[in-house]
Amino acid sequence: MSSTLTLSTPLYTLSISSSYVPKLDRLQLSTVEDLLFHTPRKYLDYSRTLSITDTSDLETGQLITITGEVISKTQKPIRGKKLRIIEVTFADTTGQIKAIWFNQQFILKQAQEGTIMAVAGTLHRDGRTPSLRDAVLEPIKSNKSLLHTGRLVPEYATTKGVTSRFFRYHIASLLTSSRLQIDDYIPSHIREEYALEPLRSALRKIHFPNDNQEIKPAQYRLAFEEALLLQLSLLRQKLHLETFTATPLAFQEPEIKRFVSELPFELTDAQRKTAWEIIKDTETSLPMNRLLEGDVGSGKTIVATIALLNTALNGKQAAFMAPTEVLALQHFHRLLGLFHETSFIEVPKLAVITGSEARVSTEPELGHWTSVSRKDLVRQVENGNVHIIIGTHALISDYLRFFNLSFTLIDEQHRFGVNQRAKLQEKGMSLSPQAHTMPHLLSMTATPIPRTLALTVYGDLNVSRISERPPERKLPVTRAVTPDTREKAYAFVRSQIQNGEQAFIVCPQIEENEETGARSVFSEHARLQTNIFPEFRIAMLHGRMDREEKQEVITAFRNKAYDMLVTTTVIEVGIDLPEVNLMLIESAERFGLAQLHQLRGRIGRGGGKAYCLVFPSGKEQPERLQALEQTTDGFELAEYDLHYRGPGQFTGGTQSGYSTLRPEIFTDGDLLDKARSAARTIITEDPTLSRYSSLRTKLDRFRQTMHLE
Repeated sequence: MSSTLTLSTPLYTLSISSSYVPKLDRLQLSTVEDLLFHTPRKYLDYSRTLSITDTSDLETGQLITITGEVISKTQKPIRGKKLRIIEVTFADTTGQIKAIWFNQQFILKQAQEGTIMAVAGTLHRDGRTPSLRDAVLEPIKSNKSLLHTGRLVPEYATTKGVTSRFFRYHIASLLTSSRLQIDDYIPSHIREEYALEPLRSALRKIHFPNDNQEIKPAQYRLAFEEALLLQLSLLRQKLHLETFTATPLAFQEPEIKRFVSELPFELTDAQRKTAWEIIKDTETSLPMNRLLEGDVGSGKTIVATIALLNTALNGKQAAFMAPTEVLALQHFHRLLGLFHETSFIEVPKLAVITGSEARVSTEPELGHWTSVSRKDLVRQVENGNVHIIIGTHALISDYLRFFNLSFTLIDEQHRFGVNQRAKLQEKGMSLSPQAHTMPHLLSMTATPIPRTLALTVYGDLNVSRISERPPERKLPVTRAVTPDTREKAYAFVRSQIQNGEQAFIVCPQIEENEETGARSVFSEHARLQTNIFPEFRIAMLHGRMDREEKQEVITAFRNKAYDMLVTTTVIEVGIDLPEVNLMLIESAERFGLAQLHQLRGRIGRGGGKAYCLVFPSGKEQPERLQALEQTTDGFELAEYDLHYRGPGQFTGGTQSGYSTLRPEIFTDGDLLDKARSAARTIITEDPTLSRYSSLRTKLDRFRQTMHLE
């Protein structure tokens, strides 16, 4: 064991039993740094320390600590139950008090008669006699501060076999060790300018605060630090991108204006504005890196189509990556249809490639296409015969090479890993000194992203927002259904289906799970078919079905062979059934508002009046479901979700990595602005961070755990 401990020291080298290593791995804790930055999720206030006689005037429910000698201990069974009551009596110079536990035999070993102990717990009063419940014991040792009692006691996220007591002991041992070396990687002039706690002080205060006033500045320091690291990563990435050039794509004004004028619908002002932002970006030799976000039904695809078309009219290739085969094929046929409806002299040639399909347009101006061999499609792409290539992950296969890929488009970008997005970009990159080039990149998302989150996650990435829907696109009427009104809701559904409508029933899981208690596709299908709607034809759709099975069910449902489709969220992306006007969402509390908003956007797309009935599992109707009823603005709902459920709803959870960051980063606009300003100051002073070696080391570790766009 080395004499010095640093943040990168592995935990297995410490005096921690090897049996804990795999358990700590479950919490992604493997180094001293991981352990010290595993900060408390809450604090129990056991700081009120009293003599035993002083407890006689307290009310039930108060948290207190007493210090006393163990004078007796007993255990006795509860009649008719496999439970035992453990009672330990403590005494000080003022009196005696009992602490009571249920079925916790380990207390008998902890509480040795004659031992002086601190006892922290909840005061309970049986008549006039006080006792302590849910108590924590800690031996009194000279020259040792109390960790588990007599103070604000930190509670941590734990896993089976690792308790908060474990974390308190080992974190305190580290923070009081003279061997621990903590380099404060935030430069001193930045700490001074933004009034930040030194790192060691912040760690001490966040784990073992002397009072509540110490917690907030410590939390702020750590939140600022993460926001700073994130912004430094984004700024350095931006500097890296600026070392590349892109192929300028001139605005093909006459053809694009003719295309827009002949569309079977009018573009909204927001669509025109965002299309123009993209055109202007791609006219330059600086690689575009833009996010196009739009609410459900706002018309992002037509904006993207304009950019794809402008690329093809420049004689260059564009690649369009979609998350599912169904969606890729849908985009292919939609573009074919749009180009067929215009009077171009020469229409771009289209192709689509997925895991099982390879199609090319034969007469684009007539909307004709044919299936081809994968080898033939690859050859046509490689020789530049195909201008717009749509596909799934097949687009990033090693065997597919492009002729002059100059524009890349990623739909539902959060559904792809960072490496997959980078690999698509690399398809058009040249790293030779003479031609250090990369394609322009446009990412699309239908999940409205709150402003603070967009600034945090995407930094200086350009964001285009389509903030209005075409007038013909209206969201369904949404109602949260309580247990008392479920039967009435079913009667409404029955009447709608008898009038020729069809319905989606969405469940959060495929099979029953006792831990969640949420409705599942299998059980809900059986219940509805047997007990609720035996007169209707009900099908199932879920992610475990193979592609052919899914397609058979979707086709049969489209052809009205079924009245209801019980499904998971697989319908959220890529299932285009515009005539469906009815949706029931079960166990709605399992979804974020952003996802509920996405789901309801799948119905009423054909112009009919649509209804979305939202069923929470419990008796209470959560406040956020009322927000869903009252609001059709996805951005407003996204802000609500961010504050109440955290950033994972928008960033793709663990796939993106951002959901592990402190929530303050996503909600405190002032903190964000200051961190961004500090990052710019540091990068301006020292772009390579050569003068800030500890910050550079920390940033490298940070980038390994955070997946940056």
